[in-house]
Amino acid sequence: MRVGLICSVNDTASSNMAEWMIKEYDFEERSGNTEIDRDREEGRGRGDEEGPGRVAPVRYVADGIDLYMTQEELVRYRDADSLGLDLAIFLSKHQSASGTPALTAHPVGNWGAENRFGGEPRALSVAAPVPMLSALRHLDSAEAGIEKTYEATHHGPLLKTPSMFMESGGNADTIADKAIAQMVGRAAMETALEARSGGIEYGKVAIGIGCGHYPSRFTRLALRKGYAFSHMMPRHALHNPDGSTNLAMLGQAVEMTEGEVEAAVVEWKDIDPGMKAQLLSALEELGLDHESV
Repeated sequence: MRVGLICSVNDTASSNMAEWMIKEYDFEERSGNTEIDRDREEGRGRGDEEGPGRVAPVRYVADGIDLYMTQEELVRYRDADSLGLDLAIFLSKHQSASGTPALTAHPVGNWGAENRFGGEPRALSVAAPVPMLSALRHLDSAEAGIEKTYEATHHGPLLKTPSMFMESGGNADTIADKAIAQMVGRAAMETALEARSGGIEYGKVAIGIGCGHYPSRFTRLALRKGYAFSHMMPRHALHNPDGSTNLAMLGQAVEMTEGEVEAAVVEWKDIDPGMKAQLLSALEELGLDHESV
């Protein structure tokens, strides 16, 4: 299994993580030899985001793990599909309206019609639930006195490669904190090595429905019982502004999951009672058992 850690020089937390990992794990720079390099040499691009003249990422290797340093914005970095990876782990800053410090892990994609932060409207990337459980465990064991949590699926890039984000931040001080960046870098490397070896233990793979942006109940279920969550649909994404629902996207959540989804875990407490029957019907059509939390 080929695992890549993807960092950006234009993201303070990300570049701090990469700088520490390159030194700590003796990463060595290698020549690229990827589709990106070939496109660049031949002057090909894939549209406005990644046209001719873009700079190919710098590749490093240690212990069979690739680390890429790009100048691109990570939420728009669709070139990850050209790296030949089986798993892409994006290392990024975490931004929060509340400013609450946190270490997070989450799948990639957009539930709604907006794609202000990369990806495409109503389109999910392939989630990697088992490695993401490993990431959450390693973040949870970090000796940082701040919250460690999953986040619901919420931004790009749109990828076919199984992927996830590991993030640190919440406010400017946490984003710039090199000690916290080191903790996330260590957690990311341990996750990558576990994923490459295939030795991650878990209970079952599940999608999550009806949570908040920070799905605390799903996080606890993952850490206590080994549930490997794939895409998580927050309750605000169940409805669209025009009154329609996004329940049809649950099929996409199942399809865009590495491995077989075994259950849907639903947080019912804030779901509109009128939505319950529709949701249960959608899960029945998908052949998914549901569990309440």
